[in-house]
Amino acid sequence: MGGGPAGSACGAFLARAGLDVLVLEGDHHPRHHIGESLLRASMPILADLGISMDEMARRFQPKFGARFYDPIEDRLATFEFEPVPGSNSPSYQVLREEFDEMLAANAISAGCRIEQNRWIESVEEDRDRPVVHLRGGGWISCRFLIDATGRQPLLAAKRKTRHIINDYGRVGIYNYFTDLPPHDELDAKYITMYLFDGGWVWLIPLRDGRTSVGVVYRRVPEVVGTDGASRTEALFWHAVHTMPRLEKRLRAARTTDAYRAISDYSFTVDEKFGRSWAAVGDAAGFLDPIFSSGVHLALSSAQRASEGILEKLRTGSDRALEAYAAYMSQGFHVFRAFVHRFYNRELVNNLFFMPNKPAAIHAAITSILAGHVWDEGNPVLKMIGGTVPHPTVA
Repeated sequence: MGGGPAGSACGAFLARAGLDVLVLEGDHHPRHHIGESLLRASMPILADLGISMDEMARRFQPKFGARFYDPIEDRLATFEFEPVPGSNSPSYQVLREEFDEMLAANAISAGCRIEQNRWIESVEEDRDRPVVHLRGGGWISCRFLIDATGRQPLLAAKRKTRHIINDYGRVGIYNYFTDLPPHDELDAKYITMYLFDGGWVWLIPLRDGRTSVGVVYRRVPEVVGTDGASRTEALFWHAVHTMPRLEKRLRAARTTDAYRAISDYSFTVDEKFGRSWAAVGDAAGFLDPIFSSGVHLALSSAQRASEGILEKLRTGSDRALEAYAAYMSQGFHVFRAFVHRFYNRELVNNLFFMPNKPAAIHAAITSILAGHVWDEGNPVLKMIGGTVPHPTVA
């Protein structure tokens, strides 16, 4: 259920193993999606899927790392990713419309059947052969059901296992800008995060000349403006106005789209799998995107879950699915610990902008930002313990 990165990748892995896989996508590719910044650690998974790095280089903007800018102190911290063997870039910034469609096409070439504009009305998952009931009538029975329905996870909502994390980013407002004056000559090579009191701003350069710019608020402020689109735009500029250098750049550029808002996008999911089902990608949990973790966790979960599903279907054992759940929980908790410390400014003040930062610490932070969150030898992971005080959930 769901034909985004997690659904298409999981389907491709399973189809290549000889299974008969049907992907039900409620929308139709290409469709708009936010989350354009990929991590270096995702590149080997894409290669395992059969995605050509040459094609990635032709279609998408190279990404060499991440930068964090504190406009109050005028501090800039840069973290450069290591090269990926066989690629001209450690990672890429992608138009999600194109990237998601590419992954869906790859799933089809692997043997998946993808049916688009197929809305799911309800699911009976807790049985030997799950049943999916389709909107407008009809149903489908299967040996195993995979929930890849994204930030509105169907099974977690039904089973009441989704819990919003209240004290991370709660709302994001974004648009696309052209002719954006650069901060410096390295702007096009990195994703840049501007920090402000109560949130952050992303700047993601794209291959077509646009820059994705989004404001994320921890708590939504009161702003002057009517309801709807005008209030959304007012919220965007309310934050930007606190950063004169960024505001000057954006005022000199042109928007290409309407301002969009997304909300309540940090949540945990208690269950990763069950009797004849598993959840992958955002349907298994989603975090504030400050560290671009979404697509990487989606691809990682697809790869690991497919291994567990294959063992379950072949032997009846849950052992590999239990390993999948533990693996993803560990990666999620490392990113979550980083997000928690970012919003409480421990990470920013004590690590990102540490004066005379030791090279080993800088390399360790860079490794985590690149998505290598399962490296038990990373000294920063040992410092934070991969744990975080439990925030309020709802």
